[in-house]
Amino acid sequence: MELDFGKVMRQARERAGFSQERMAHDMYTSISAVSKMETGKQRIELSMFTNWMRHTNAQDLMIAAMVGMDVTTIQPVLEALTRIVGGFICVL
Repeated sequence: MELDFGKVMRQARERAGFSQERMAHDMYTSISAVSKMETGKQRIELSMFTNWMRHTNAQDLMIAAMVGMDVTTIQPVLEALTRIVGGFICVL
């Protein structure tokens, strides 16, 4: 299975309620570049992908895509891990 970074980036942008114009401005790139990245017509650097996910508060989408899971499937897993890790840190 090949990860479609552009599709994930578009989902993240749309879920955040951002237009392509807003993302272009916020990510210091052109509207054309945003469109090309989202449609797979431009190579996406890993740093751009991670910054995009951080900016749209979509780390859950990033993790889900990287492990090949749907975000609705991974959300409960992430919440459980947060509780476990958070509880472990509190004990220390």
